[in-house]
Amino acid sequence: MSSIRSCIDCGAARIAIAAALAFATVTSIAPRANAAEEGERDAFRVCADPNNLPFSNQAKEGYENEIAALMAKDLGLPVEYYWQPQQMGFDRLTLKGWNEKEKRYNCDIVIGTTSLDVGTTTKPYYASTYVLVYPKGGDLGDLDSAQELVDKARDNSALRIGAFDVGPGAAWLQEYGLLPQMEPYRGQSGSREVTPARIVKDVVDGKIDAAIVWGPIAGYYAQQYEDANLEVLPLESDARIKMDYGISMGMRYGEDEWMQTIERLIAENREGIHNILRDYNVPLVEIPKEDLVQEDDDD
Repeated sequence: MSSIRSCIDCGAARIAIAAALAFATVTSIAPRANAAEEGERDAFRVCADPNNLPFSNQAKEGYENEIAALMAKDLGLPVEYYWQPQQMGFDRLTLKGWNEKEKRYNCDIVIGTTSLDVGTTTKPYYASTYVLVYPKGGDLGDLDSAQELVDKARDNSALRIGAFDVGPGAAWLQEYGLLPQMEPYRGQSGSREVTPARIVKDVVDGKIDAAIVWGPIAGYYAQQYEDANLEVLPLESDARIKMDYGISMGMRYGEDEWMQTIERLIAENREGIHNILRDYNVPLVEIPKEDLVQEDDDD
């Protein structure tokens, strides 16, 4: 999964696309891997979505843009972007996409990911969780726990709770018998102009009473829509549904020196990175132990 915002909810579809393209990838990987390793890097080339705040956009207003700039500064390199919407095929078109004119890959790093279809990842450098976002003083009042939402929703069948159609939010609503009250949103709309922010905007506009959203999205837009007085209530994982995820940086297999460099930059800039995340109102949680276990890079 190349990105938490599109891939926790829609990973299966992206993996299917990657499998369908396996033959082309296998036949071309060897010579290109060698070409990518020749010479020193002349830029910090980032794979990113051009319209996906709070993560990134072309105006470089996202927190992943700021993290990339922080790391590139340490290397004394300019940041260059290869823009691609965070939809199916993102990894293949970015990290594995080939720039024939310059004889290199389109970009070399994904700043925020849980896993990749065509590459490997660093250790997680932060973790967040799914949250419930709702307006204080609305029909839900003030909630101290997720169980209070469950109780109020069972007592009021008219309450509408937004969640992406596949993912932890929908699973959580199903677990508590609230699926009939779910307002579904497509995790990948197919449009480059539609972003996950729309679910929070619908809470602000009163189209839905609450939403279960990935924490960084909810936290950022709660800050942007300050007049709406939105509350962000973190949801905890349990034995049945995982809500919290560690976020890593991703790159191609086989680039061990690049991996070591990025791991070093993360360690040396940990405080600065976390300050950026806090500025964007990202709900930070402890990195789950299971997310600290990495697969061997045996490609």
